[in-house]
Amino acid sequence: MTVAPGADFEPRPGQREILAYEAGWMGVAAVPGSGKTTTIAALAARLLDGRFQGEGPLGDSGEVLVVTYQNTAAESLRSRIGRQLSRQGLPPSGYAVRTLHGLAYSIVQMWPGHAGTTSDFRVLDDRSQRDLIDRAVAEWNAENTPTWGRLAPGDDSTYDAAWEENWRRIAAGLARTSIAAAKNRRLDAERLLVTLADIRRSGGQAEELPGMLYLRIGAEIFARYQQLVETSAGIDFNDMVRLAVDLLEAHPDMAARLNERWPVVLEDEAQDSVPLQEDLLGRLTTAHGHWIRVGDPNQSITSTFTSADPRFLR
Repeated sequence: MTVAPGADFEPRPGQREILAYEAGWMGVAAVPGSGKTTTIAALAARLLDGRFQGEGPLGDSGEVLVVTYQNTAAESLRSRIGRQLSRQGLPPSGYAVRTLHGLAYSIVQMWPGHAGTTSDFRVLDDRSQRDLIDRAVAEWNAENTPTWGRLAPGDDSTYDAAWEENWRRIAAGLARTSIAAAKNRRLDAERLLVTLADIRRSGGQAEELPGMLYLRIGAEIFARYQQLVETSAGIDFNDMVRLAVDLLEAHPDMAARLNERWPVVLEDEAQDSVPLQEDLLGRLTTAHGHWIRVGDPNQSITSTFTSADPRFLR
């Protein structure tokens, strides 16, 4: 296939290397200002042009699946690809742009019974998740005042209202990190608590080390949070990805159908991927292996707060 970027885009040498992609895995380290979005749009359009000409990895009817991690980025990519196709005189079809969580949602929605949910399942938005975490923290705090009280700076036998307010913020942040990290590793709260107890027993520790104490607190709040989620009849974002991965793992035929639908996966902002998300995209590329990962390993915006690690992109 020839490089056909469009009349108003003259690719630089590095961009031409990307646009020359034919098949298989490709990792692209894209620094700020490198024209990443424009290049992704041009590559998607070139692959679709190849499909219409009977060339390339899409076959006769395959689509390009473009995955990113934020809604604003998805909208930008969708618009850029549409414009690029128009410039090349191609129909605005043959591609899908999804956020990672939107992709997981659509997969579970295809086969809700196999995913262990109903067709009218509800996904908790950020505000609902924060509210449930705050409730879980409040419940845990009410039953564990001596524990968080002795964590106050200074005299460990006293605490004041200022520390209580500060601790609530610390505990909520601890809970968010613990929940995301555990779910991205497909660990439930009960298993996490058992693992922490086993570690303490194996170490023969009479006193709980500070780091282990914070891990246990996070796991205990996680357990309360999950109970609240289940009571609300909702599914949080991390559970949505896990359900999609579990579904494709348990039903290889369904994974094969999606492999045929999306023979090429083009992943944007890959530096922000976490292991569970990588597992999902890996299962979508098992049959063909056409997986393009684009990102800046030095610009991860979520690695400080989640399980994202730029080393997976490197």
